[in-house]
Amino acid sequence: MDTWTARYNASQLSAENQVRADKKFFATRTRPFRPVVVGLDTSVPATRYVLDTGLIDSGWSENLEVQDHSTDFCRAVRDVSLIICTRGASYVGSRIFSRIMKAIERPMNLWMFCTVFRMVPCDDTAASLRSHGLETERLPGVVLRQRRFVSA
Repeated sequence: MDTWTARYNASQLSAENQVRADKKFFATRTRPFRPVVVGLDTSVPATRYVLDTGLIDSGWSENLEVQDHSTDFCRAVRDVSLIICTRGASYVGSRIFSRIMKAIERPMNLWMFCTVFRMVPCDDTAASLRSHGLETERLPGVVLRQRRFVSA
């Protein structure tokens, strides 16, 4: 984590050159088997970054809090087997998870890994996921460090 943080804190690159450098950096870390990765974020710049660096295969900037997902997003996640939500589960409400779950064709085949800020309850989200057959488990005593966000 310290090496990762230092990489960005020490960077003097423009945003465009940082994307190029990151694309090259991440390309050296690919594995022979690479899953298809799709992304969703309300932030257009965040989605653009992960697309431009090759970290995801396709991505959408949609606000599922206020509207249903697009047909393209629904088609892309229909057969998904793993959803990862890092820290977003703290501010991503049960409505968003419910909308995503409606797009999943076979939720019984789905695994979901979400991390939350410890001071934000996720009971509504857990109830929403339970209604789709998913069980929420908590890891008592586990604290996950969060990286700091840096404004450009």
